Amino acid sequence: MDDFGTGYSSLAYLKRFPIDALKIDYSFVRDITTDPEDAMITLAIIGLAHNLKLKVWPRASKRRSQPSC
Repeated sequence: MDDFGTGYSSLAYLKRFPIDALKIDYSFVRDITTDPEDAMITLAIIGLAHNLKLKVWPRASKRRSQPSC
């Protein structure tokens, strides 16, 4: 599941669909060294993924050629 934690990525999807990996949205991981709340959310997502035996990794930053939303 891409961009986990934002938009249409619901916790219910973890039960409903055959998911084997979570990709944590960049909005959570970009400031984990300076924002304690982002760090705790990221750690919680990692813990959840590990407990469900899912792979987990951070989404890479947006490329400069991508428009900002």
